[in-house]
Amino acid sequence: MRAIGRKEIHYWAYIFAFSLIVVGMPLSRFLVSMGGLFLALNWLTAPGLIARIREFFHNRIALILSSLYALHLLGLLWTSDLEFGFADLQTKIPILFIPLIFSSLQPFQNKHIHLIMQVFVLSVLTATLAGIVNYAGLSWIEVVDIRDITPFVSHIRLALFICLAIFYLIHRLFNPENKPLLKFAGLLIIIWLFGYMLITESLTGIIILLVSGVILLVYKGITHKRRPVKATAWSLMAIGTAALAFFLHGTLKNYEFPVPKEETSYESHTPRGNPYEHQLHDQQTENGNYLLRYVCWDEMKESWNQRSKLSFDSLDLLKQPLKYTLIRYLSSRGLRKDADGVAALSDNEIAAIEKGTSNFLLLQKMNFLQRIKYRIVKFAWAYEVYRKTGDPSGYSLMQRVEYWRAAYHIIKRNPVIGVGTGDIKNAFRDEYIIMNSKLHENLRHRAHNQYLAIAISFGVLGLLVFLFVLIYPLFIKPFPGFMFGAFTIILLLSMLTEDTIESQAGVTFYAFFSGFFLFVYNKTCQVSKT
Repeated sequence: MRAIGRKEIHYWAYIFAFSLIVVGMPLSRFLVSMGGLFLALNWLTAPGLIARIREFFHNRIALILSSLYALHLLGLLWTSDLEFGFADLQTKIPILFIPLIFSSLQPFQNKHIHLIMQVFVLSVLTATLAGIVNYAGLSWIEVVDIRDITPFVSHIRLALFICLAIFYLIHRLFNPENKPLLKFAGLLIIIWLFGYMLITESLTGIIILLVSGVILLVYKGITHKRRPVKATAWSLMAIGTAALAFFLHGTLKNYEFPVPKEETSYESHTPRGNPYEHQLHDQQTENGNYLLRYVCWDEMKESWNQRSKLSFDSLDLLKQPLKYTLIRYLSSRGLRKDADGVAALSDNEIAAIEKGTSNFLLLQKMNFLQRIKYRIVKFAWAYEVYRKTGDPSGYSLMQRVEYWRAAYHIIKRNPVIGVGTGDIKNAFRDEYIIMNSKLHENLRHRAHNQYLAIAISFGVLGLLVFLFVLIYPLFIKPFPGFMFGAFTIILLLSMLTEDTIESQAGVTFYAFFSGFFLFVYNKTCQVSKT
C-alpha cells in the first residue's frame, strides 16, 4: 500500500475544509465556522509556514484584497463606539485571512476544483428542496413569508448563491469535456433553481441573474474572436433586453392605479355609535381606498383581540405593527376600520393578517408571472404613496429609499473620512431623529446599500479604496476567467440593495469566492507577484 505523505494529507484537508464551507453557506452557519477553523489550523500546521507568509506579501492581488480589512482597522482611529467597531472587525476577519491563506496554497487538480463547486451546487439545490418541502406544508416549520421558506439562510443570500450556481452550471454546459449526461443534469438543475426563484418571488435574485447575464453577453460579444459566438452573444443580449423592457412597459402601462373616491361628507359615527376618525390630510391608499378614513381604533382593537391570539398592539409575524397591517388589509377590501369591518373577515384572512399579509389580492390564486407583475405594480404604487405622504413604513422598497436618504445626509456631513468603523449604527439613529422620519422605530435600519455603508464609515476616500479592491482584479492579465467575472458582477449588483459584507454570511460569501476564483480556480493569480 502506498504511504500517504504529509503534503498529501494537508492537500485533502484543504479540500475537506473548502467542502465544509461551501456546504455550510446555504445550509449551516456552524459548518461554515467549522470549515473556516479547520482551514486555518491546516494552513498553520502545514510545512513552510514562513515561506507561505512571505509569498502572501509578494502577491499583489492578495495584498489588495486584504487592504479592505486594513481600511476597517484604520477606521477605529476616529470612531467613538469602539465596542461596535471591534465587533465589526471580528465579523470581517475572513477578508484578511482568506487572501493570506488562498494565495499561498499549492495548486489544486482541476477535478478537485470542480468537485468543490459541484458540492456547492448540490448544497444550494438541497436548500431549495428543503424550501419546497416547507412551502408544501410537509414539515413542522410554519411559513410566514414565502420568501423565507428556507430556514437555513436569508432569501437574499440564497438568491446570490443560486445565481452563482446557475452561472457555474452554464459555464460547464459549454465545456466540451463534460459528458452529455452531466450536461443534461446541469440543465435540469438550472431550470429548477430558476423556478425556485420564481416560486419565492425573489425579484432581487431574478434581476441580478438577468442583468449579470446581459453584462456577460456584452463582454462575450466584445471579446470573443469567433464571429458566430459574437453574433449569438449580441443577439441574445438584444432579445433579452427588449423582452424585459417590453414586459415592464406592458405591466405598468396596462395597470390603472385606482383613483380614491373623495366623499363630500363623512359619517361621524359607527353603526355602534362610536366616533369615526377621518384624517383627511392623509392620502395613503390601498387598492384605491383611503387608509385613514372611517377609522375607529377602539372597535377595531376590541374586535380583533376577540378573534386573534396576537394582540392588536403587537407586531405581526413579519415584525410589522399589526394594527397597520390590519388597516391596510381592511382598506384593500374596501371595508371600514371598525368592528363590522373586522367581523367581515374570514378566519383565513385573520390568519393571513397575522402573518403580515396587507392586501387581499395576495390571497388570490395567481401564477408566477401574475405574482411578479403584482410586485412590480406594487413597487410603483408604493412609490406614489411615498412621494405623496413621505411615510415609507409599510413598503420595503420605500423603506430602502428612506435609508438611502438618511445615508446621503450622513455622508454630506462627513464627506472625507466618514464616521469611523464603529459609528454607523449611531449615525443612522441620530439622522432619523434629525430628519423627523415617519419611518416606524422598529424599521429604522442601516443603509441596505454596501456602497453607502462604506462611504458613511470611511468617506469618499474609503469608498474609492473599496471600489478599487472590488474592480481591480477584473483588469489583471490574463483575465481571471468567466467565473470570477460572473461572481464579481453578482456581488456588485447585490451591494446596490444590501449591506452584503456587513453580516457573517455575506462576508464569507465575498471573501471565500473572491479568494477561490482568483487563487484556486484561476491558478495564474498565484504567481501575480509585486
